[in-house]
Amino acid sequence: MSILVCKIYDERYKTFDEKMEFIVIDDDPIKTSNNIKNIFEKKIKHKYPTVFTDKDSINLDDNSISYIVAQLQKYSITESSHQVVSDAFESIISYASKGSQGQFFTPKNIIDLMVNILKPERYKTLIDIACGTAGFLTSSMEYVWNEIDKMKLEESSKIEEKKEYAMTNLFGIEKDDFLAKISKTYMAILGDGKAGIFIEDSLDKDGWGGITKAKIKENCFDYILTNPPFGKDIKVKKETKEKYQFDDIDIMFLEKALELLKDGGILGIILPETIFHSPTNEKVRKEFF
Repeated sequence: MSILVCKIYDERYKTFDEKMEFIVIDDDPIKTSNNIKNIFEKKIKHKYPTVFTDKDSINLDDNSISYIVAQLQKYSITESSHQVVSDAFESIISYASKGSQGQFFTPKNIIDLMVNILKPERYKTLIDIACGTAGFLTSSMEYVWNEIDKMKLEESSKIEEKKEYAMTNLFGIEKDDFLAKISKTYMAILGDGKAGIFIEDSLDKDGWGGITKAKIKENCFDYILTNPPFGKDIKVKKETKEKYQFDDIDIMFLEKALELLKDGGILGIILPETIFHSPTNEKVRKEFF
C-alpha cells in the first residue's frame, strides 16, 4: 500500500515538465529501493501525518520494491479513472482484512446498491460508525462526484466542489487502528477525505478524544450508512453495555446510529434477518420499528 501511495503522490505533485521520481534507477534494486523509501519517509509522511506515523516504513526487500516500481512506472494512475485506484485498493483491502476478528466486510455490490438507493446529496453529511475500510464513504463520494461531473461548471470548479465534499461532508469511525489507517489512506488518495475518519470505539462516547467529540455529535448527520461488526470474537465492555437499552452489539450500533441521526435523516444499516421476525427480538422491533 505504501508503495502505491508513493506512486500516486509522485504523479499528483509533479508539474508537466518535472522528472518523475518513481522510477527504476540504473537497473539497480538498491538505488531504486532507497529512492522509494526516501519518498515515503521525506514526502509521504510529511504530506499525510495523520495517516502515517514515525514507526511506519516500507519493509519489503530491495528486489521486491524494484520489481513493483518497474511494473507501476509504465502507467499513469492519476490519469486513469477513479475506479482503477479503487480496484487497486480493493485488492489490498481484500487481502489485508481477511480473518480480522472474524468480521464480515460488506461486498462492494451491496455497498453500491445502498448508496444508489440513498442518492446522497453533496451538501448533506454522511457518516459510517463502523467504517472498516471506508466502503460506504468512498462509494458515496464517487456517487456525488459523478453528479458533480454532470453539472455545467468549469473543470476547476468541479475539482473544488469534489474536494470540498470529501473534506467536509464524509465521516467515519473505526475502532481497529489498522483498518482505520487503510481507510484514511484510501480517502486521502481518492479525494483528501482523511480528516473525517476517527480511530475510536463508536459505542463508547465517553472515551472519545476531544476532536472526535467536537465533530461527531448527536442529531448531527443527514445520512448514516453502516454495517455493524458481527464477529464472534468482538467483545463489548460491561460499562459500555450499560449505556444502551439492549446488549447485542448490532442493536447497540442501531441505537448509536439513531442518536447521531438528524430528525428526518436517513439510516441504512445491515442487520441480521432474525431481528425482523424472531419472537426473541419482538421488544427490539417495538422500540425501533
